Amino acid sequence: MLIPEIEHAVIRRQVQRDNVSRHSKRRRAELKFDNLGFVFLFETNLVNL
Repeated sequence: MLIPEIEHAVIRRQVQRDNVSRHSKRRRAELKFDNLGFVFLFETNLVNL
């Protein structure tokens, strides 16, 4: 049901999340913030559809 582009973006985010343990704590915090921002945009897009 998801748009292929969004599915691909979600998969990329999951891969980034899996790689988080390889980064420093600072980098991990940046990734968390990025993921939260993406979730917010994704939910907004669903509402707008």
